[in-house]
Amino acid sequence: MKNDLRFKSKAVTLVLMLVLVLTLPWPAAAKKVLEFDLNFKSPALAGINEKGFYIYDWDTLEIYFFSRETLQSPFKFGSKGEGPAEFKEIYGVYICRDYVLVSSEGKIVYFSPEGKYLKEIRNDFATIRYITIGDNFVCQKYKGQDFDLVVVKILDKNLQVKNDEVETYQVTMPNNILASNNKKNLWMVNNYFDYAVDADKLYIANTQKGFYIGVYDSEGKKLYEINRDYKKLPITVKDKENYMKLWRDAVGKEHFEAALTKYNILYPEYYPAYDSFLVANGKIHVIIYPEKDKKHELLVLDRQGNLVNKSYVPYNEDYNNYYFIFNGSYYYIEENEQTEMWELHEIKLY
Repeated sequence: MKNDLRFKSKAVTLVLMLVLVLTLPWPAAAKKVLEFDLNFKSPALAGINEKGFYIYDWDTLEIYFFSRETLQSPFKFGSKGEGPAEFKEIYGVYICRDYVLVSSEGKIVYFSPEGKYLKEIRNDFATIRYITIGDNFVCQKYKGQDFDLVVVKILDKNLQVKNDEVETYQVTMPNNILASNNKKNLWMVNNYFDYAVDADKLYIANTQKGFYIGVYDSEGKKLYEINRDYKKLPITVKDKENYMKLWRDAVGKEHFEAALTKYNILYPEYYPAYDSFLVANGKIHVIIYPEKDKKHELLVLDRQGNLVNKSYVPYNEDYNNYYFIFNGSYYYIEENEQTEMWELHEIKLY
């Protein structure tokens, strides 16, 4: 009898463990879909459509299109400069059905999906990252005496203001404010603020308000907001050591030590509610800060903020290397140090 009970107990435990395993998010399998070199120094994924992938180089500001069918680059467009089809900087690339829109310093440049230059519209250089929404544009502008405010605006097709302050973000302890010891305050982990457009709805992420996402129509009228409960993740001593090591490795010992004489290195007590977000396919995708195992969890939410799915994904916190979601797949770029080639990988989320 005791043996039977012991056997049943083990069986129940195994079943419970199996249920737990099946319900936990597993790291999804990544598939390499593209390999490229082309002397890229710092590639970023600009966007994806049914025909292929748009990738640009932060150094040369050239935008390459890679065909899904041939896995080759039949054309490229844009370059560094001040003439037509040239940019001083790239603040954002927005891939639409009928055109590619590039936000640059002082102008917005339109290209056909095949890279043909169409037109440009001059703008205020302080207003950056234009995205079309309906017949309007959404953009952001830095304001305030020390440019410590970020304001999201809605503009009409002629770049005239329709809604001046859809949402405002207060930059936390901006670097240009001097501390009492005459050093500048440098926060190593800041709150997250960004916006995205999907199906003529504007989504604004602002972790100053917690796990918050505001949803607006194309005129900038608030429709509703998403507020989710979340687990506060403390920033540990080891986390701080890792941040400092990454910084030192990136800039070198000499520059690193020079920076320490100029800045007070500061950290909040807790990480923000999430690290980044992206809206696509009628779903909201949110990257969460990693816990001890250093894996980033991606939450898939519906338009109302309800959890649909979740998975672990590779995520590069370097702002140069964006991830992208298209048709339910997660795409990211990484360097293969053995082959010295750049690779574009795909993970199927749903």
